[in-house]
Amino acid sequence: MAPLEIVEGVHLVDGTNCNVYLIKDGDSWIAVDAGMPGTHRKVLDYAQRLGARITRMVLTHYHVDHIGGAAALREATGAQVLAGAADTPYISGRARPPAPRSLTARLVLTFARARPVPVDMELREGQRVGRFTVLEVPGHTPGSIALYDGKIAIVGDALITRKGRVTLPPQAFTLDPAAARRSAERIASLDFEVLLAGHGKPLVGDAARKVREALGLGSRP
Repeated sequence: MAPLEIVEGVHLVDGTNCNVYLIKDGDSWIAVDAGMPGTHRKVLDYAQRLGARITRMVLTHYHVDHIGGAAALREATGAQVLAGAADTPYISGRARPPAPRSLTARLVLTFARARPVPVDMELREGQRVGRFTVLEVPGHTPGSIALYDGKIAIVGDALITRKGRVTLPPQAFTLDPAAARRSAERIASLDFEVLLAGHGKPLVGDAARKVREALGLGSRP
């Protein structure tokens, strides 16, 4: 797997079911999400090729395709685990996640389970992780979070990219579609050039305008 640098210091690790991003942060690196169970080796191999020391891992929400590799990555790297406060009980195993909206989604999450992982820091609106500011973007899950630095928006499943198009997260796996829509519109109100979603290809260049158009919001005044 050849290195895939999206913009300087931001890499995409492919083949983990969700998009895992590695972000350079001074002398160390931040991982955003951890992929499905068993895919952590791809993240470790990629980091090794970069010479990257992962010291923090941000989990955008509790779904198994985003946290499945977190426990193994934490054990291998010693990285701190950071997650949205409202999703922390489900990630750490202290509480059972709410049931998804559809039977299909419930079956998927019944047979694909993540190993609980301790959360070292609960993230809330406005906190900083490296150069990024934490945004609370609930709807897909209660504690979904995004990271924003004025140029890049890393949004987990608050937005999805499919074949170059931006969409809302699938309703079958989204607990509160109305809140998810509000969170997507909040992201669209920001200025950013690069959109890094949890699924689909990154949007590089004029990404905020593309998101607004996809959501039917038109151009900003």
